[in-house]
Amino acid sequence: MGFIYVFSQIYYIILADNVKKRGECIIMKICPYCNFQNENAAKTCAQCGHMFKTQMGKKDLTPVFKDTTSNHAAPDTNSTKRNRLKNPRPRKIAFIAVVSFVSILFIALFCSTSLSRQNPDSITILNGNNIIDLKNDAPISINAHPDKFSSKSFECISSNPSVATVSFNTYSGNLIVSPAAEGDTKVKITYTASNGEQKTSNEISLTIVDKELAKKKAATVDQQIKNIGAVSLEHEDLVEIAYDSYLQLNNYAKGLVKEKNELDFAQLKLSELATATAEPVIKEIDSIGKVTKDCRNKVKSIRSQFNLLSKTAQSQVSNYDTLTQAETALKQIDEQEKKQQATASFKKGCAAFDYKSIARQPDNFIGKKAKFTGQVAQVIEDLSGTALRVNVTEDEYGLWSNTVYVRYSYPESSSPRILEDDIITMYGTLDGLETYTSTLGASVTIPALNAQYIDIQ
Repeated sequence: MGFIYVFSQIYYIILADNVKKRGECIIMKICPYCNFQNENAAKTCAQCGHMFKTQMGKKDLTPVFKDTTSNHAAPDTNSTKRNRLKNPRPRKIAFIAVVSFVSILFIALFCSTSLSRQNPDSITILNGNNIIDLKNDAPISINAHPDKFSSKSFECISSNPSVATVSFNTYSGNLIVSPAAEGDTKVKITYTASNGEQKTSNEISLTIVDKELAKKKAATVDQQIKNIGAVSLEHEDLVEIAYDSYLQLNNYAKGLVKEKNELDFAQLKLSELATATAEPVIKEIDSIGKVTKDCRNKVKSIRSQFNLLSKTAQSQVSNYDTLTQAETALKQIDEQEKKQQATASFKKGCAAFDYKSIARQPDNFIGKKAKFTGQVAQVIEDLSGTALRVNVTEDEYGLWSNTVYVRYSYPESSSPRILEDDIITMYGTLDGLETYTSTLGASVTIPALNAQYIDIQ
């Protein structure tokens, strides 16, 4: 196809040159140049070799005749032969032949080179500039063996196509990365080697950034750093804002921040000032010692001093955990005191009732706080809790009678268990009657108590 195209272009140029520069050819018998009588009508003179043509640039077909009135010497044989060489047709034909031959050689060489290419034995993606501008496609060089290879089996893979896609340019022999969004991706090539084995090249990491936007963000951070001015604890917020803005930049933009050294100096200076301010608070915390309810006011005072420190100074308080542990211990002391007060208050509100009165009219005592002391006759434990049968009346001989059914839940898993024959004091609310089956199979109904607290004597 290339040869046909070249030949057609050359033929067109020659034909156009013939029409534009030499005029249109016509058939004549008498030569207007040398007045030679040709044997047959033709386009060229058999004696001088001139081509019969119209006047150049004119539309009429009137041939151009040489002036016959002037003295015109007949050309000799040698000049005639030389004049015949002026005929452009043989030269044009020779030119076309040479160009066609060269075109054929070029096409044959190109085809043989293409057909001789084979799949590569190995491919290595070269690590160059791994930061790609979001707005421009970027080439990445590869190293393949052999140098001239076929890329028909290539598959270019991007681990994150939403960030960038990758393709292979057969003319340049490079990978072409087409960015889509800011982010990170990894690129590799899978291919079929010359021996038919499926292989994978090395993998390189790429970072896609909007370089123009990164420059603007870096310039903003530079301005924030300049706004800090003289470093003091009053300017702590300015240092923090500049540092937070710097941390939000990607690695490329961070490298564009010109005032980074000034920011580091400001942070160091601020840390030194904060340490000096925090030192008195550190000493106060060390003086707390063992936590009791008597040191409550001291801990509150230290907390107030700490809260007045700047954020940077607070971060310099190395023993801050000691302060929080003291506060936690005080809370536990407060909770324990409240619990003890609640227990004492409940126990104080419990009254001792006559057993027979409760058994005779149980409904009159439902919900009332009661207190009993007795001997445990039976302990029943299950997943729902603990049930006790306790005899609450002791006679003069030390024998116990008048049984109360007690429902109870241990406050903690580590609480001591209640055993049979234990002497206990129970505090709780009366809950009517409870019926149970005795070991002899008889139904027994006795007063019930929901115990809140039990003291083992």
